[in-house]
Amino acid sequence: GYFARFAYIGSYKINPDTEKDVADYMKRSHAPVNYNTLENDLWFIPLEKIKHILVINKAMVNVAQETYYYAPNLPVNASELMQIADLINNALLQKRFVSGPELYELIQNHCPSVAINTADFTSWGLRNALGYLLRDKFNFNGNIICAVGETMTTAQVFNEFCRCRET
Repeated sequence: GYFARFAYIGSYKINPDTEKDVADYMKRSHAPVNYNTLENDLWFIPLEKIKHILVINKAMVNVAQETYYYAPNLPVNASELMQIADLINNALLQKRFVSGPELYELIQNHCPSVAINTADFTSWGLRNALGYLLRDKFNFNGNIICAVGETMTTAQVFNEFCRCRET
């Protein structure tokens, strides 16, 4: 009644669904999870397979080195998310892009409850989680945030940056 395939033993009655297993685990976790914890808790799935699943599932965002988080679990309610979207929109009225550090500063200054609830996140981890949650409103391309449908090259960002400063 059992078979051996790749790195696991399975039953003919049940199809293994490692993607679902990893996704369910991440959905239940309300804190960032590193590779060591994933490897220990999901001992029945090879670590390389877990890493692959984390990379292909867009809802699971990288928030620190070798650490991932299920973005919909971010402790931000709908009104706070709308407030963050408004902050980004207002900043985009001033210039064509918002950088990750600028976004983090906007949140620190105007959304204290979000700043407190996400204090354990790196600035880029918070940006990545917000990038998933606000993907329909903005284009999060690494450290550069633009209006949806717009893209900016690094050269354009440097050009814009230099245009706003004397030195």
